[in-house]
Amino acid sequence: MTNLTNELLPHKKLEGEIIAPKKREPLSPEDKERLELAVIGSKDGVWDWNLETNQVFFSDSWKSMLGFLEHEFPNNFDEWKKSLHPDDCERVLATLQAHFDGINPYYESEHRLRHKDGSYRWVISRGSLFRDALGKPYRIAGLNTEITSRKHSEQALRESQKQLQDIIDNSTAVIYVKDTEGKYTLINSRFETLSNITREQIKGKTDYNLIDKEAADIVRANDQEVLKAGSEISWEENIVHKDGLHTYVSLKFPLYDSAGFAYAVCGISTDITERKLAEEAMQKSESQLREKTNQLEQTLQKLQRTQGQLIQTEKMSSLGQLVAGVAHEVNNPVNFIYGNLVHANQYAQDLLNLLQLYAKHYPHPVPEIQEEIEIIDLEFLMEDLPKMLSSMKMGADRIRQIVLSLRNFSRLDEAEMKIVDIHEGLDSTLLILQNRLKEKAGHPAIQVIKEYGNLPSIDCYAGQMNQVFMNILNNAIDAVEASVVCFQSSSKEQRTTDNRQPPTIWIQTEVLNAERVVIKIKDNGLGMTEDVKNRLFDPFFTTKPVGQGTGLGLSISYQIVIEKHGGVLKCFSELEQGTEFWIEIPVRCSH
Repeated sequence: MTNLTNELLPHKKLEGEIIAPKKREPLSPEDKERLELAVIGSKDGVWDWNLETNQVFFSDSWKSMLGFLEHEFPNNFDEWKKSLHPDDCERVLATLQAHFDGINPYYESEHRLRHKDGSYRWVISRGSLFRDALGKPYRIAGLNTEITSRKHSEQALRESQKQLQDIIDNSTAVIYVKDTEGKYTLINSRFETLSNITREQIKGKTDYNLIDKEAADIVRANDQEVLKAGSEISWEENIVHKDGLHTYVSLKFPLYDSAGFAYAVCGISTDITERKLAEEAMQKSESQLREKTNQLEQTLQKLQRTQGQLIQTEKMSSLGQLVAGVAHEVNNPVNFIYGNLVHANQYAQDLLNLLQLYAKHYPHPVPEIQEEIEIIDLEFLMEDLPKMLSSMKMGADRIRQIVLSLRNFSRLDEAEMKIVDIHEGLDSTLLILQNRLKEKAGHPAIQVIKEYGNLPSIDCYAGQMNQVFMNILNNAIDAVEASVVCFQSSSKEQRTTDNRQPPTIWIQTEVLNAERVVIKIKDNGLGMTEDVKNRLFDPFFTTKPVGQGTGLGLSISYQIVIEKHGGVLKCFSELEQGTEFWIEIPVRCSH
């Protein structure tokens, strides 16, 4: 056997391998004819190397493949060896030697041969040794097929793939391709960095090899939905990497082959983790800001209530001082008058009795006395004087009752909770408001219908509860007066008949259970809108004209009932249906 440097080598037989010998048998005429026809009809180039003579037969097709005519390329091994590309020569000879040594059963090599014009053409060369009966190789023959176009296409494809890979590798997004079974076929550098795996290592792996099953199930389901829909779909996907949880917006779309079948899913996943963290931080900041704003609003409301309470307390203090002064100044002369009226009444009765005795025993007075009797109308005087004294006593009683009601309303001497009669507080408040309830020019009298239940004595701040009654009753009077004015104005314009119910205020008390009572104060005024009702207990909120209301009355009442007594203050109202307040307080207050 000759080696590729034309030296005779000993025949090598692989241990344990028996190579079937090929006998030197001449070709029959039919075989020669078939071979010649095959060579002529084929574009492939036939070569046949006689190892004993070192002569090589190159067919015309083989030579024309390199641009040579039949006589222009010598038929020997050395000339073929010279035509090999320098970069391919060593590899090709090693491949031939491996076939000679029995390592490879066939010879096959892709390499470049020099063209007549000096360029190189790519060929794929395939061949096989012929051995004699002793196993000695004496001949090797094969075919050359030009693959230059294919090689150029492959090179262009590799360059295109490299260009694509370079593009996706320089993207900050995570880019990948998975086949229909979920196996990765392509990833970019960003994917490698985050997943801590190379593109060589990931080939054939699925998401189940990279992330936890729960996340992999979601990702796989999303991929399958893309294949099913046949169009792009976007999701948010959460993936745990070595540096923690990442949130991606993943745009996925199917890839189609030339036949129109989807063979893969391509994904472009943009990492929005920092944006999500920023959004969460912003939401947290907004939540904290809202909380602080709410706290500030509550503080402001508390400050407004406190301010209102201070204003009202100052007003009540001034009222209390006024009441105390009035009570003191009025009580002394009233008590003097009331005490002397008893004696005056007795003296008058004595004088009247004396006059009756004079008339009985001296029926005929002298002319001068008779004239005076007629002038002063003694008979009328004797009849009217007892009535006048009785009226004076009633007036003094009325003054004393008013002073007592004022003192009872202000309760200056009751800073602590005491057990009181709620009805007494209501009646005292109505007495103070009596002047507003009377008929006035253009305003009929306001009826007050009292439906008092059998209430137990209540443990409360009596003065403060009277203040609540005063505020709500004052509002009720304002409401029914406004209703009358509104109705009168409407009647003048439309000339309607006044068939409405007269202005009325209902006061009802009842026991809710053994532990709580309710005081209901209702009017048949104009009522109010839902917006007004929602703001009714806000400090300084009022629907009255400037100078006619502070907007503190109901706010303070709410504070007194809710905070001071642990009760409930409700308002029920609809336009044209009047308004009703429920004051619900415990019988025994623990505040």
